[in-house]
Amino acid sequence: VPELDAIVLGSVAVTEDGARIGKGEGYSDLEYAVLRELGLVDDDTPTITTVHDTQVVDDAVSVDEYDVPLDVICTPTRTIRTGAGEKPDGLFWEALSEERLAEIPVLDELR
Repeated sequence: VPELDAIVLGSVAVTEDGARIGKGEGYSDLEYAVLRELGLVDDDTPTITTVHDTQVVDDAVSVDEYDVPLDVICTPTRTIRTGAGEKPDGLFWEALSEERLAEIPVLDELR
């Protein structure tokens, strides 16, 4: 797999500063972390989402250290460049349950 030019993440809601809420299982963040471990993405790889204008919220979104911030948010009416800052630099092994490790073979290979 070549290095990626950008990553598009699905989002349920986002803030203008680049925080995102996904579907709640953490798969997008986990996929990013695996790609980071493999050296296929880095801090300079843009993270992008597309949402409806109503999905851009003003409320604070709780962010954990492994959550991937968004660089660009595209809506039908505007493009928001967030300046989100640093991204996680890989997997947070301590945050992964044995069940999650067992269900995703690439994690076992990386471990």
